[in-house]
Amino acid sequence: MKKSEFAIERCKTMSAVQRMLGGKWKLEILYYIAVRDIHRFGALKRCIAEITESSLT
Repeated sequence: MKKSEFAIERCKTMSAVQRMLGGKWKLEILYYIAVRDIHRFGALKRCIAEITESSLT
């Protein structure tokens, strides 16, 4: 599976912030909950396509 340019750039940015805060998905989950007002499990799963269901539970 080939990543788009947006996904690659997002990965670089997220990697830098994750090194500072720790946790693979913590920051991205918090972003979608706080900024985009997404609270449902399925909606989070769609927004963060690479995350597993076990990481969200």
